[in-house]
Amino acid sequence: PVKDSFALSEAIQDLISNSEKRNNMANEGRKLAERVFDISLVISKHLEIYDGKGSL
Repeated sequence: PVKDSFALSEAIQDLISNSEKRNNMANEGRKLAERVFDISLVISKHLEIYDGKGSL
């Protein structure tokens, strides 16, 4: 929850003590970043913007 420092500290403690969960989150985060920031996709989106076919 927003502005809940206790919940944040609990979540951080959970990640510190749970290496399997931490590693899973790291792997899933990497997969997401590789999908979203794939160089071919980024280039394609930039070209669409430059050609006036895309939106900002």
